[in-house]
Amino acid sequence: RLVLAKFASLEPAVRERSGYTRLSQHHVLPFHLRAMTDLPALHSESIALLKQLEVAGAKPFAQATVVEARQRSELFAKKYSSPVVEFTGSTKDTCCNIADLSIPMRIYQPDSYLTAAGRPVLLIYFHGGGWTIGSIETHHNVCASLAQMSNSAVASVEYRLSPEHKFPAAVEDALASVEWLLAPDNRQSVGLPRDMDVGVGGDSGGGRLAATVCHELKEKHKLKFQILIYPGVDMSNSTDSHKRYSNGPILTKETIAKFRSNYMTEHCRADDPRLSPILYKVFYDQPPCMLVVAECDPYHDECLGEN
Repeated sequence: RLVLAKFASLEPAVRERSGYTRLSQHHVLPFHLRAMTDLPALHSESIALLKQLEVAGAKPFAQATVVEARQRSELFAKKYSSPVVEFTGSTKDTCCNIADLSIPMRIYQPDSYLTAAGRPVLLIYFHGGGWTIGSIETHHNVCASLAQMSNSAVASVEYRLSPEHKFPAAVEDALASVEWLLAPDNRQSVGLPRDMDVGVGGDSGGGRLAATVCHELKEKHKLKFQILIYPGVDMSNSTDSHKRYSNGPILTKETIAKFRSNYMTEHCRADDPRLSPILYKVFYDQPPCMLVVAECDPYHDECLGEN
């Protein structure tokens, strides 16, 4: 799931050229990291990632405490995450303050993005991690690379995590931060241009937040785009891919269940569209969407609206 486009479905000939291979008996991994024999071919980079987890002695998130899981995600990001390209520009840690909320953000501005043709662009990004782990630190290289390669500004949002802050805290922070950054005066106060095209994006649970933001704000604001990277969009977890990849690799049904229990209260309903944005009734009024789907992923089918 960390090697984004390389997990995408490819024709066999393309797989062969790109270094894809099927895990065999020679790739012996712990059960929670092991790809089942009926999985599609995995890219060599994905296999390398699984081996790194094995060497690191990673145990399933479902068996770790929240503190252990967060520490591991931070350490793993520092050790194994590297930028796709070198970021040349400025970063600024700041906060957006709304009512009693103070939401940390990190803003990336490439050196040349203000001199490019057209209006400058701002991507507001929400990190993944099952609303339990992840931070602006774990996704620093992701956001820096996105900023550099797209020649756009990126604002990475540090929304509140569960289980300390249950649903809808993360949604509230996502909505508040986007509304704050949509105001020209607020953008100017943190060093961003007043006149910008603004969109949202995120991976996994962060992609779910981005999709929810687009629906919840559509009556008040017109976002220009959304980038959803293997988002979970159906909290029922009932599609075939949840069964097909119940044992991973990496993301297992036990881990998903733990993230869900951390995030949802006993009064939450899985059919609340803020939790399951695929259940919003109208989609024609949504901003253009770039959807990145991971092949070997429990969320695969719901990303494509299947089952």
